[in-house]
Amino acid sequence: MVSLYEARGISRKDAELVIKTLAKYKDAFIDIMMVEELGMNPHDDENAVVGGLVTFCSFVLFGSVPLLSYLVALIPSVDIGSDLQLKLSLVLTAATMFALGAIKGSYVGSPWWYAGLSMMVTGCLAALAGWVIGYVLASAGLHDSQ
Repeated sequence: MVSLYEARGISRKDAELVIKTLAKYKDAFIDIMMVEELGMNPHDDENAVVGGLVTFCSFVLFGSVPLLSYLVALIPSVDIGSDLQLKLSLVLTAATMFALGAIKGSYVGSPWWYAGLSMMVTGCLAALAGWVIGYVLASAGLHDSQ
């Protein structure tokens, strides 16, 4: 910790004095050390339950978007073929990933369009990788494609 304070322009003698003083207050010293030395916020986990619930609800809500085109096809008066269902699902998925990335960008300080595009491209590449792996396994006879 002394070297961290020295790097900020504090003399070695004063930095040692600061450390000795902080060492008398164990909880405060640990909190400061976590922030200064490790770059961690010791109070980040206080809302872990809320964060978990938000993540779960987001997963359920946004994870169901690709299924919408298939659910709409279940309506008796709607007649769309399986090819159109797949294409709609792909478009809805890409749009959802872009929207989530744009929202994330506003929270982390990135340009919304860049964060959206980045998440959409990453998601599409992950989907493509999954498709390629499935295709290779089916072609090798290791996976039944039916």
